[in-house]
Amino acid sequence: MASVESRERGGRNGAPKYTVWRVCWREGIERCNPTVNDETDAKILCALVTEAGNRWPSRDVLRARGLAYLLAYLDGGEPAAEPAPAAPEPTYDERAEHYLTRIEKEGRINDDQPRKYRQRHRDHVSPHLGHLALSDITPELILDWQHTMLTVKGLSAKTVLNIRGETIGPIFSDAMLLGPNGEPPLITSNPLAAVRAPKRGSVARSIIDGTDESGKFLQAAYGRVSEVSKPGRVGKPSTRALGRQSAADLAMIQLVTGLRWSELAPLTVGQINRVNRTILVDRTVVKLGADEDKGLKTRWILRRHGKSDAAYRWTTYPPALDVLMDVLCGGRGKDEYLCPARSGTFWYHSAWYKHWKSILSDARSLGMDTDGLTPHGLRHSALSALVAASVDLVTLRHVAGHKSITTTVDIYGKPTKRGLADAQAALAPLAETLGGALVRAA
Repeated sequence: MASVESRERGGRNGAPKYTVWRVCWREGIERCNPTVNDETDAKILCALVTEAGNRWPSRDVLRARGLAYLLAYLDGGEPAAEPAPAAPEPTYDERAEHYLTRIEKEGRINDDQPRKYRQRHRDHVSPHLGHLALSDITPELILDWQHTMLTVKGLSAKTVLNIRGETIGPIFSDAMLLGPNGEPPLITSNPLAAVRAPKRGSVARSIIDGTDESGKFLQAAYGRVSEVSKPGRVGKPSTRALGRQSAADLAMIQLVTGLRWSELAPLTVGQINRVNRTILVDRTVVKLGADEDKGLKTRWILRRHGKSDAAYRWTTYPPALDVLMDVLCGGRGKDEYLCPARSGTFWYHSAWYKHWKSILSDARSLGMDTDGLTPHGLRHSALSALVAASVDLVTLRHVAGHKSITTTVDIYGKPTKRGLADAQAALAPLAETLGGALVRAA
């Protein structure tokens, strides 16, 4: 009586393992054991052999049952070996880890980015898409994932855009490339391309507009420096007073230069050229999240490069800062921080932010409207003033440290009092004609 046996093959030199089935019976003293790659075909052949009295079925029967490829056995040979089953397609999680490991080895990623990307995958992507093969991830699934992130998890459109562009997108793009030995790509299309990205809402930031507001802000920033000095120490301010003064200096420099806070905090004396009134922006401070696996807490680190290629630049400051720069740079080493924290190192944002809240409180007591004013609003204030002053676009983009002038104008171009006054002046001739008509009508 015929029987079916399974056999494991492959697995050598990294090749995938697969299963074949062998149908075994005897025709007299001759042992027959043809091998097939499909279990269903093996069972069909086994039944046909049993029905034929432990003999090969006829050629017509084999053809009729879709087993024509076994006719080679009847001709005294063996059928051509069928290709081994293809290796199972990697899941999204497997492909993501493969991609991150490779770009780490190639040095195409900063030290902390792999941890950040893996955390994003673990928190936001893997629970929804990680178990699926890449080719099974459709635009519909991407749309469902995006909807879940926005509505259920409550992520902002900006965060979802970042996950799409920095975390998911590169995985699919990499899977569309040929393998290192010319293997065909895993997928032929990117499902992200068929799903419209969420529209990023613009954040309305308050700015300091005009000399009246900047004067009140200046008074609020420096008004308490003398108050926090310890009594009886004339001419020698306390450490607390020096901290408040340094925090105020940092805020004022940001207001009149438009530097990012992460660019301003690590500024050193050597980055200032007082002759040309320029500042070299060649480093940033970056906040790293906690890494429980390594026992690391949230911390700030210094990086010797700009936020981007465009952020590495020489920028300028106005003559009004000459006195302050002379005080901050005079008699100090080039590697000393321009506006150090009380500890002597660069400011951590959380420590500086305590002074910021105090400055805002004092500004409100002076009658200044501070609603919506954030530290980044100081950068907005400076760049909005440059837009209102019709500074040429090339210079504007350079000062802002942006790759595209569109970013500068769309995000930082806000209407100012000066701009509105210019608009009123431009519309005045039209209003004069209308005013005359109204007088005659009266």
